[in-house]
Amino acid sequence: MKKVLSMLLTLSLIMMSVMALPVVSLAEGEDILTSAVDTITTSIQTRNFEAHPVTAMIDDDFDGDQLYKSENGVGYDNVDGKAVDLVITMTLKDVYSIDSFKIYENYLSDYGTCTDDVTIQIGTGSDLATAISGATLNTGADGCLETEFVFDKAYKGDKIVVTLKGGKDARGNSQSHYQIWELEAFGEKVIAREDILTGAVSEITTSVQTRNFEAHPVTAMIDDDFDGDQLYKSENGAGYDNVDGKSVDLVITMTLDNYYAIDTFKIYDNYLVDYEVCTDDVTIQIGDDSGLATAISGGILNTSDSNGCLETAFIFDKAYTGYKIVVTLKGGKTARTGGQSQYQIWELEAFGEAAQAPAVREDILTGAVSSIETSVQTRNSEAHPVTALIDDSFSGDNLYKSENTAGYDNVNGKTVDLVITMTLNGYYAIDTFKIYENYLVDYGVSTDDVTIQIGDNEQLTTAISGGKLNVSGDNGCLETAFVFDKAYTGNKIVVTLKGGKTARTGGQSQYQIWELEAFGEAGVAPVVKEDFLTSATTSIETSIQTRNFEAHPVTALIDDDFDGDQLYKSENGAGYDNVDGKSVDLVITINLNSYYSIEKFKIYENYLPDYGVCTDDVTIQVVGTEGVQTAVSGGKLNTGAQGCLESTFVFDKAYTGNKIIVTLKGGKTARTGGQSQYQIWELEAFGEVAADVVVPEDILPFGVKSIATSIQTRNFEAHPVTALIDDDFDGDQLYKSENTVGYDNDGNVSKPLDITIELLDTYKISSVKIFERYLNDWGNCSDNITVKVGTGDSLETAITGATLKSGYDGEVVENILSFDKAYSGDKIVISFAGGKPARGNSESQYQIYELEAYGILVEPDLGVVATGAQWTEVADGTTLTVKIANNTDADVVCDIVVAAYNYDSLVGVSVTDATITKGGIDFTSNALDISDATSYKILIVDNINTLKPLVSAKAVIK
Repeated sequence: MKKVLSMLLTLSLIMMSVMALPVVSLAEGEDILTSAVDTITTSIQTRNFEAHPVTAMIDDDFDGDQLYKSENGVGYDNVDGKAVDLVITMTLKDVYSIDSFKIYENYLSDYGTCTDDVTIQIGTGSDLATAISGATLNTGADGCLETEFVFDKAYKGDKIVVTLKGGKDARGNSQSHYQIWELEAFGEKVIAREDILTGAVSEITTSVQTRNFEAHPVTAMIDDDFDGDQLYKSENGAGYDNVDGKSVDLVITMTLDNYYAIDTFKIYDNYLVDYEVCTDDVTIQIGDDSGLATAISGGILNTSDSNGCLETAFIFDKAYTGYKIVVTLKGGKTARTGGQSQYQIWELEAFGEAAQAPAVREDILTGAVSSIETSVQTRNSEAHPVTALIDDSFSGDNLYKSENTAGYDNVNGKTVDLVITMTLNGYYAIDTFKIYENYLVDYGVSTDDVTIQIGDNEQLTTAISGGKLNVSGDNGCLETAFVFDKAYTGNKIVVTLKGGKTARTGGQSQYQIWELEAFGEAGVAPVVKEDFLTSATTSIETSIQTRNFEAHPVTALIDDDFDGDQLYKSENGAGYDNVDGKSVDLVITINLNSYYSIEKFKIYENYLPDYGVCTDDVTIQVVGTEGVQTAVSGGKLNTGAQGCLESTFVFDKAYTGNKIIVTLKGGKTARTGGQSQYQIWELEAFGEVAADVVVPEDILPFGVKSIATSIQTRNFEAHPVTALIDDDFDGDQLYKSENTVGYDNDGNVSKPLDITIELLDTYKISSVKIFERYLNDWGNCSDNITVKVGTGDSLETAITGATLKSGYDGEVVENILSFDKAYSGDKIVISFAGGKPARGNSESQYQIYELEAYGILVEPDLGVVATGAQWTEVADGTTLTVKIANNTDADVVCDIVVAAYNYDSLVGVSVTDATITKGGIDFTSNALDISDATSYKILIVDNINTLKPLVSAKAVIK
């Protein structure tokens, strides 16, 4: 331990103690902007170009008044007193890989920051990736204040767009709203690489022929020549690049001499200001004859204010490997006129490196399919069996042909769906699928819409939706390869060829398929998990009471008993599961003995064919640390033969919680003849006890900074406002609102009650509880409750229109209001809408025993930071412990400074060398002063000599 009591340290500690700056690790390297920016523009002009030019933001000059100040007149940075967005656009001379960014604002404490919302985008042209969104600027004393943004990864591009979001009250006329000393970006220039296309393309074709093959050949796009008029121009007659005055697609297909791993592609358009770009939609695909992967979809070409050769660079999210590149310039724009070709391209360039050809893989279907079925029967079982789809035979007429009569593959001359279901002999991880159609030029493809699903009996996942079959100019066997975005695992494949096209005629089957092939490798079967409801349920409730509690108890839903008549049947009288002959909702609430990670849910209905399912709409919700999460919405129950019928719902992910809510939506015609609407044998849930769950705890009263009500208390000593959060249910220890006119009633109508709770820290809050004193003669105090959570005036509505439960006269009734998600904030506002008849003079309208709010402390992800309740006193009161989180990716070596204050005086300082390991440590320090007036602050600096702060934690009373 070092003793440092010099004047310099004392002043530094005092300064840091008032500035709790969220500082992350410092950026490494030099700022690139000063030398790398080619142009910089702002959406708001400068207030004075000579004194405060736009370029002042990148000149690396902090002297004098050398900063950018925005024009502060109406129409510039304020509109009717409100600030407008400031968008700063910087184009760079080269492509850079950027991982952090700094903004130095001229901070004015009288006005606060210029914005609460910063967005930073990096990319090329209009293809920008968002590196930072919704970020805030630091606050502090007047002067130049630095805010650093460290990105989640390095972003590549030659353009940076910084948006400072408006909306705050504009500063006075003498003060520009936006005042920025400097912008800095940190990264490195992407090493220039050679275009591979000039030497690697063995063949290039276009779907639209060239206007003049000698002057503007297709090969002009890859000859690395920008001289004269040496470019590709598409033929601009009807049927080529325009039809009825609209442009058509231009598809450019390049075959390379080898496999390449490509991560960047450039298009140089001959830009024409009068016509704008040739297209607003660019697709780039890379692969081979086995399939193409989409590297860019919906890409945008750059625009300019002058005619000429304009470059657009598309940087992929990863390197894509193949020997074929297909670029599609989507048509649809109005075709150019006056002799101008729609598509005029100087050059195409691709950047990457030579790659290994993928290993040749075998089709798994021939040996792995244990059964195959089709929804449309075959035309001739001997000549064209269903098994012909997977026999690896292309000989003669050995293919599947669907039955082409009405009721099979056509209805009223329209085709019906063909669904092919294949069950495999094991689990496989499949990433590519091929369909070989018997293509008929006179009819085109059999369908315009292919869906491929992979999974098992529990769940199918869609790998391809809306897939297109290839077309050809000749009759014959035509291959279409579908490359998935990832490998999908299952022991079942379902291929759906969507009907709707006009059925083929002249004895031709609509569906004629030579072969199906799938490519992948053996996969791992999912782990079978046991139903945990029978053992884990602590209580179960239904919104409709049972028809006969002894014969059909609510607990029959989870007793794992399918014998005899041991099932739940809802009460089927009006007001229960039918109203005016219509069924009402059945809500089943299951409380668990712990938090579970839930992946799947089953409902076993007593199916009755005469009535169909009890509902067409099932919702399954899991209530946990993130509020009420909807795992299934609009779920369907299976149909079948009479009896116990199972419906399985596999969630899209595991949902964690300690409560499950199942809602069977009413609205169907109620069953008759003594049949209950809802008859359920069993419910089952599958998952496991969740590990490392931080359980939300009641943060009231210990986390409360202040509490206030819009209606004063009836008697502050007997019923203080603080009674709402004192965790005391004894006697008459509750809040009662003042019940005279002007308080909670006005003309015998109750007034709204707002309860505002400000917290000491920021929490993620997922639910609140309201304990009302219920009064029979008056019912609930309110029929409409709203809960909002947030910070300052920025509040989100977590609950609206909630109602309170009824109870017995004078009883404490608990009401749990679970949110749809966890809301972050340090303020809670609970509003009881008024309007009900006011209670009599002797009874307060609002009588509340207790409020509870359940949340988890938000630990700032700002690098190294003191968290939680800060200090914990131990032993004899002379030792203190504080948790320090380290949210970085490495251990942090630092000095930890502990400062003790007696009122406003610094009375002691200690400094400790420390290493804060990843995740964090519990740091213990001797108390420097043990008087009751002492408070402490922890300051984490890089070292005691430079005093560069990593974090400054707020003062906390011992």
